[in-house]
Amino acid sequence: MADFVAIDGRDFTLAEFMTMVGTFGGWGMRIEFVPDDELHVRPKVKVREPRAKGRQRTFTKKRA
Repeated sequence: MADFVAIDGRDFTLAEFMTMVGTFGGWGMRIEFVPDDELHVRPKVKVREPRAKGRQRTFTKKRA
């Protein structure tokens, strides 16, 4: 089964989702990732200033 993103009851492929996100380049958005059993709970959001350039966090593993 292919990976997908569910939004408001509709399933999108990862490619479709990335196309939608790219459409809104230059706009801020928030995506909340929560466990399936906590969809009804809004997570607490911490608003902060962006990190200084050169100190960006990456969520992908570096290849050896």
